[in-house]
Amino acid sequence: MAVPSFLNTSSPDAPRLVFTALHTHVFCYPKPESREILALEDATLVDFDYLGLDRFLWWYTCHRLPDQKAEDVFCGRLRHLGAKRWTSMERFKVVTEAIDGHEEYNTAVTVPDTEIRIPPSRFERNWYSFCVQEGGKDVIVAEIPRRIPRLDILEHWETSMDHMEGHFEWERADEFPKTRRLALARNMKEKCHVMMYHIGGRVLSLHEAMEMVSGEDVVKTAEERCGCNTNSPSVETRASEL
Repeated sequence: MAVPSFLNTSSPDAPRLVFTALHTHVFCYPKPESREILALEDATLVDFDYLGLDRFLWWYTCHRLPDQKAEDVFCGRLRHLGAKRWTSMERFKVVTEAIDGHEEYNTAVTVPDTEIRIPPSRFERNWYSFCVQEGGKDVIVAEIPRRIPRLDILEHWETSMDHMEGHFEWERADEFPKTRRLALARNMKEKCHVMMYHIGGRVLSLHEAMEMVSGEDVVKTAEERCGCNTNSPSVETRASEL
């Protein structure tokens, strides 16, 4: 069966932008031979300007670039804003929609003909955003955990053996609505100010920040747990009850 064009990372129809009722997501495709993607969640006016995306005539840039070298350049800029690595577009969709409360998603990738499931990692649940400081060597990083409905108790006890630390993670999850303030920033300087003083940002080197969102350990752990290649089309996303 052919892979739908919007899931095929090398297809000219692979989406650059996805608008939902709550979010604006920007994607890029650094490895056309795989299903991996980079995704920037909740892109703002400042992010669009930094990426060179038209805010009003966005349909002219609504798909990936046909030339991979040009796409790689775009991916580099997207990484500067905190774009996170995902094993596939399907995985991105099932986890983010579960976070938004769509209960029809079981938030796990199930390997066909097995009982093996890969639940969302803390890395997948966390929300990230970077702000590029003047000079470009350092960035301000915001990292906020998010809850998944119906997995709250599981998240609470799996993240820590210490009750108080788990409680802290829940409190941090309550801070996620504060990220909406970023939409009010008119330029990168204002975005940096909001991130630093309103949503708990911290200054890291660009290299350190990139390591945070690379997802290398997440992919390795997932493949070890299921004994499979998470980029293989045989690993399907299923919507079933928990």
